[in-house]
Amino acid sequence: MTDFPTPRKILSVEARPGYRLVLGWGGGRQSIVDLSDMISRGGVFAPLSDQNKFAAVRVGEKGRLIEWPEPKDDLGYPMIEIDSAALIYKVQQQLDSTLLDTVKSAFEALGRKAPKSATSAARS
Repeated sequence: MTDFPTPRKILSVEARPGYRLVLGWGGGRQSIVDLSDMISRGGVFAPLSDQNKFAAVRVGEKGRLIEWPEPKDDLGYPMIEIDSAALIYKVQQQLDSTLLDTVKSAFEALGRKAPKSATSAARS
């Protein structure tokens, strides 16, 4: 499990192919978050399907969030931003999903079905 810093300050962000971001946290920690599902659903994140716009991500508001400079609202502020708590939640979801897939694959490799207790433990 990733140990996140307190407070949850973002020091750096770097866009990667596949709508992934490498986030740098205090204490030298890093995590990777995949935003492809959010972007593919459209809505407020639809403009980020343009790779150039996605790559323009930056750390905003004293490390409390990430933001994209385009599109802007009527006052000139970025319309798309994600705060550090939401990013941590998303990273944790993705780590839990990866762990669950690993547990299932291990049981399948043994020719067994994963017991419900193993899949429940992987989710908690």
